[in-house]
Amino acid sequence: MKTRHKSGHSIAEFGPTLWFALIIVFFPMITYSTIGVRYILLMNAAKIAASQAAQCRSFQTDSSSTEKSAVNTANSLAASSINFFTGIHLQQVTTSIVICPYSSSTVTKRTTPLTSPANASFNAYDVEVLLLAQIDPLITNRSLASAGIPGLTKPMTVVAKSDVVFENPQGLTQ
Repeated sequence: MKTRHKSGHSIAEFGPTLWFALIIVFFPMITYSTIGVRYILLMNAAKIAASQAAQCRSFQTDSSSTEKSAVNTANSLAASSINFFTGIHLQQVTTSIVICPYSSSTVTKRTTPLTSPANASFNAYDVEVLLLAQIDPLITNRSLASAGIPGLTKPMTVVAKSDVVFENPQGLTQ
């Protein structure tokens, strides 16, 4: 009588095991890494907008038709930086003045121009750009949308923030 070899069953079980690994492990991993890449692109857009806004001559009022304010520069650069990529939907751009006194640790933020001239000998003045956006997953699965897992089955709302020292603090009153 011939004996049967028991090693052939592993090849038969390899297919279902591979599908299990792809669906349960690799697909969510690829989807979340796509979210991570899109978030890094959003962070880079905030950094570009803040660094360009910090070089403006005024905070809210355009100096001329070619010299835009920090608020308008941040809005246009954030939108144009994000429009190059799919899956990122910009919802709000907030540009603020961050006042950091040298003598204390209390930080003040404001979205309107300063009411009195900036005093650079007592305070440091930063421009902060905050971007609120929705990031889409790699593939939106309509059948799992009721589960509502942000980043996996539905878009994820994220915030990216960057601040840079304002180069012309005297322009913060405009």
